[in-house]
Parts: sequence; structure tokens; C-alpha cells
Amino acid sequence: MFMKKLILASFIGLAALVSVRADTITVTVAGTNFQQVLTGPAVITGYSLTASTNATVGLIDSPTNLPTYTIPGYTNIVSYATNTIVRWTNYFGVVNAWTNMSLVDVSNAVASTTGTYARKAVVGTLAGTTTTVAPTYSVIDNALWVTNYSTNTAVLTIQFRQ
Repeated sequence: MFMKKLILASFIGLAALVSVRADTITVTVAGTNFQQVLTGPAVITGYSLTASTNATVGLIDSPTNLPTYTIPGYTNIVSYATNTIVRWTNYFGVVNAWTNMSLVDVSNAVASTTGTYARKAVVGTLAGTTTTVAPTYSVIDNALWVTNYSTNTAVLTIQFRQ
């Protein structure tokens, strides 16, 4: 009886796994263009690139319409402990020293930085050929943007699950 339940549960699990919907999107990417292809979280399961001339296309996970981001500069306070030693000579010519531990706060300016959002893939193809990459399981957290690093138009087909 236990074995029958185990086999039945296995078939139900396999049916649920097979029923996961996979979608395909085809997009034409003009030369040096940056365009959005997918929104929201997704998993890329494969892609292929076709072009009549040599082309290179990048897939970028970006929340905005820019492939780069900037973290603005800011100021913070850095604290450190040090010894403060004070020496003085009194009226009678005797040198006295006093040692104290001090906490010093210093203002620190941090410059702005620029970074690039995560490139999930960069694929190139030769003239008149198709380059296919499958299976891949790249997780897209924000939105999938496609950029064409070449001046030639390319056709990109993406298989994904959402």
C-alpha cells in the first residue's frame, strides 16, 4: 500500500513539473540599441541569436532603462581611539606629563561610484549564422534588457519561465 502511494505521489510531482509553462519571445535589436524585453522575475532557459552580419548582444538584469547605476557621494564619521599626551613645565621647571585615552571623530568624504548592472549573458554570432545557447538557467530579478554592442541589427529569441 505504501509503495502505491509513493508511485502515485511521484507521478503527481512529475506532472506538476512538466506543467510548468515555458514562453518564447523574439525581438529585433537594432545596432547600439538598449531595450526592455521582459518585466518582473523570470528564468531564462535558453536563447538564440541570428544576424545577417557579425553581431554581439548582451542580456542585462536592470531595474531601470540604463545599464549603469551611480551611488552618490556622501560623508560619514570615522572614530578611533588614541592616546593624548600632554607635557608641560611648571613654575619650578619640573616637566609633567599627563596621558589620556581619547576618542577622536573625523569627517570622511566618500566619492560617488558608478557600476554596471549584472550581465546575464553576452552572445555573439557570425554573419548569416545562428548561435544557440541552451539550457541556461539565469534568474532575472528586475527586468531583462537587451543591448546590441555592434552596429548591426540582430534577432534574439529567448525561452523563459515566469
